[in-house]
Amino acid sequence: MRMMQIERYAGRIERVLAHIERQGPAARPSLDELAKVAAISPFHFHRVWRLMTGETVYESLQRVQMGRALTAMKDERTQVVEAAEAAGFASGQSFARSLKAFAGASASELRSDPTKMAAFAARVERGLRTDVDEARAMDVRIVELEPLKIVAMRNVGAYESLFNGYGALFELVAAWAGPEAVRGIHGVWLDDPATSPPEAFRFDCAFAVAHEGTPPAGARWEDAPVGPCLRMRHVGDYGKLLEAIDWLYGAALEAGLELRDAPLFTHYIDDPESTPEADCRTDIYLPIELERT
Repeated sequence: MRMMQIERYAGRIERVLAHIERQGPAARPSLDELAKVAAISPFHFHRVWRLMTGETVYESLQRVQMGRALTAMKDERTQVVEAAEAAGFASGQSFARSLKAFAGASASELRSDPTKMAAFAARVERGLRTDVDEARAMDVRIVELEPLKIVAMRNVGAYESLFNGYGALFELVAAWAGPEAVRGIHGVWLDDPATSPPEAFRFDCAFAVAHEGTPPAGARWEDAPVGPCLRMRHVGDYGKLLEAIDWLYGAALEAGLELRDAPLFTHYIDDPESTPEADCRTDIYLPIELERT
């Protein structure tokens, strides 16, 4: 396996920013388009971007937009409506609202107060993060995920709603195959809850089930991700699981590992109904590419 430095990922992010800046102010690039420019799987693009820049993709797009406005506003002869057009806003009113939310001041206030204008410029021109965590001593290993059939149900909604999603899936599976047929609790992460709107966050609740046949309506058979993964075991509060996932991504980036085009996968080893929260174990699997010899 060839190890690379984190600067390679920083270069990919810079490449996307340059792509955004080259486009006209009215352009609205899709996330799939930006992920392709970065050569990062859409499954991981959101989280890699957030970890590398300290902001969401939307916030970065907004910052580029405000940068165009800043350039126009530095010319005292430019009217606010012209600055709005330069930044790609449909109207002066929408620009005024966005500018107030971003800079905490109106265009006239920024122009009359050099301190506020300097603060606005500093926020627009901020660079990439330099504080991505270095790998710490934890139980992180490269493993090969073997094929696994799971019964899954798509949950769309806030991350906090997953407990109810698993409950609904368990009721379906128990009525179909019996509760004793459940052999494992799993999750397939299709989005990043830190960047997805709560009502749009997609997650597949899943069970390994010792049963055959067609699952009941609302559930389906699905192939779990397979192949090489970076695995980390998290022990404790599920509320800390998102922090552990972010840390694992950071460790992968620090090591220069290439992320594979497959979703993050989790195996909840212990039943939270019968295991104290502090003892609950979760294996986190981050798909990676390995050079084969």
